[in-house]
Amino acid sequence: MSQKLSENIDFNTAYDKYVNLVFKTALNYSGDHYVAEEASQYTFMQLYIQFEQIKRGNIKSWLITTAKNYVLNYNEKVKWELTDENIVELCDMREAARSTEENVFIKTKEEKHTLLRKEIFTQLYQKNPRWWQAVVLAYIYEVPQEDIAVKMRIELNALYQMLYRARKWITKNYREEFEKLI
Repeated sequence: MSQKLSENIDFNTAYDKYVNLVFKTALNYSGDHYVAEEASQYTFMQLYIQFEQIKRGNIKSWLITTAKNYVLNYNEKVKWELTDENIVELCDMREAARSTEENVFIKTKEEKHTLLRKEIFTQLYQKNPRWWQAVVLAYIYEVPQEDIAVKMRIELNALYQMLYRARKWITKNYREEFEKLI
């Protein structure tokens, strides 16, 4: 126990003597107080662990080198980290990299889809308003089919047949136009 106490006194003496030097060195390389504190703690923890292996005359240079290397390694790791701001910037850069021609193409395609949907529903309503009502409730508003059957005052099987006929009519009349858009 007394041997450990004498080792700790040597360590404590080295700590008291060089703590400010190690902190200033780390601060000089990092420019950040928090990183400098972390580097100082790491450096003295390593000194405590390896105190017997380090020659007593080389303690000062070992401390400075260890603190400097810690900060340089830390800076290298931080350089490769992606922060939320960097991710947003990357997304913005990708959007900006898209050509205006591509943006126009995408908008035109979306407009054509919208027009086709409107035409399909208009023609479906003209063909059979009850089909239109069943399709809108089932596929647009996602109302449970049992509730639709009750609301329309028909049997559930009749609703299934109505939806099948409506889908078949839409497929028959608009398949080619839809495939052109895809």
